[in-house]
Amino acid sequence: MIRPLTTTDIPHLDGLLQRAFNTIESFGRGISRQHAIQPDGCFVTDHEGLPAGMVSTARFGEIAYIGFMGVEPDLQGEGFGKALLAAAISDAGQHGCQTLLLDATPAGEPLYRSFGFETAGSSFDLRGVPVPSGPGESLDSGDLYALDLEAFGADRSRALNVLIAEPGSQVFTAPDGFLIAQEKVIGPWIARDDRTAATLLNTALAAGKPRDRRVMIPAEHTSALNIAQACGFAALREVLHMRRGKPAPWLRSRIYAHASYALG
Repeated sequence: MIRPLTTTDIPHLDGLLQRAFNTIESFGRGISRQHAIQPDGCFVTDHEGLPAGMVSTARFGEIAYIGFMGVEPDLQGEGFGKALLAAAISDAGQHGCQTLLLDATPAGEPLYRSFGFETAGSSFDLRGVPVPSGPGESLDSGDLYALDLEAFGADRSRALNVLIAEPGSQVFTAPDGFLIAQEKVIGPWIARDDRTAATLLNTALAAGKPRDRRVMIPAEHTSALNIAQACGFAALREVLHMRRGKPAPWLRSRIYAHASYALG
């Protein structure tokens, strides 16, 4: 049975996703974020009284972004993942979404393809302890909501507001771009040109002490990769991007980094 995710599920689901993705990194804040952004788009399936898996769907007009798809390792292959993905697709369709997007692990790719998802590019996951490659600057204000709408192709204002309100987040804006420096992640990082993008990143890095950070950059965006690598980021892995339905209306050339693999 598929049911809505509740806040009391989050501690268990945090451990479940750590086991599913074989990592010690916590997913708790990310799950809480998804629930805050789209509480009616987060789903759980149970087994013997405990959550067996979860998925989230963030809807932005005609676009739905599917994320946090995971099943308890001992229960994988038992149909829980199929049921969860079907619920996410159904939810998106019921709300008029015609473009479904997600980022796939190699283990999840066959399932997504069986539901009609196709390859639609990839992103590089980079990490490091970055430092500015140039001087930070005092930036003029810009309308980050309008800039994001222009680049992403849909209104993500409620997601941006949740990101901005999170502890440790800092916002940097310019007339031609903006960057949200989350506590551990750089992104979304949006700009109309490379100079603005580099200025935003250098200013953000200069505003805090060097620490371990992560950035997720569209693979075809060579200039974004160069800017990030000049600051000390190094690529760890390439993540497959997949789409079902209409092509996404975004301008990938202006997306220097994603907000997350569950929000685009």
